[in-house]
Amino acid sequence: MTSRRKIRSAQRTRLTSACFLAPSAVGVLVFFVIPFGVIVYYSLVDNPIQQSFVGLDNYISLLQNTAFRLAARNSLLFPAWQCRWQSFCPWALRYCWRRKSR
Repeated sequence: MTSRRKIRSAQRTRLTSACFLAPSAVGVLVFFVIPFGVIVYYSLVDNPIQQSFVGLDNYISLLQNTAFRLAARNSLLFPAWQCRWQSFCPWALRYCWRRKSR
């Protein structure tokens, strides 16, 4: 008898957990997984209305585009330089301030 109670209790606990987890799972599915799948699909077709499949041609043409390459390069270089300046300027100010206070 105690074995049946344990099994029913475990099943009830799983059901309760699933009921609490379901809204979050539905939210993740609706707001993240499905839109991501739609975006991947749109990137593989030429026109979403005509739905002519082009595969990776869109990505190849994107990588061959000089404006995209320049934008990608700038997007990588800007944070690298910005991090250096954000680290160096406070250090230099602190150094000057400590030097004057001595």
